[in-house]
Amino acid sequence: AHWLTLVGQLHEVYRHRLVFIGAAADFALSDAIARNWQSRCVNLCGVLPVRQSAALISAADLFIGNDSGPMHLAAATGTPLVAVFANLARPGIWFPPGEHVRVLYPHGPGETISSISPSTVLEAVASLLPTDGLGSARALRLDCAGSA
Repeated sequence: AHWLTLVGQLHEVYRHRLVFIGAAADFALSDAIARNWQSRCVNLCGVLPVRQSAALISAADLFIGNDSGPMHLAAATGTPLVAVFANLARPGIWFPPGEHVRVLYPHGPGETISSISPSTVLEAVASLLPTDGLGSARALRLDCAGSA
């Protein structure tokens, strides 16, 4: 539900295309999320090998995803990144470094990854990809693996 809300909010604020990447097992979920915005969404879950995923990520204006292999590829390629973490490991253990990274982690007692709201993710996106009112034809990459 959070990913569906976030995609709707992204489409209201940005003119970017959204490209979903991940494993083949993520295809159905990503397809369901993108259903209402098919003209601006491409679902490549299970389609691309790792090197092609890395090339796609490196060409993106922004990557949004959970703690995953593609998230670490985004960090390594220098792509602006919003990384959404669950509290399964101590904070900071797997956080990617860099000025191009915004990490969201549920810090409070009893909080989970579901405690991170779509509006919080959107604020992190805006800190890396300001809106200028014109929009862009480039793409945002979304990795919905293990989505909240």
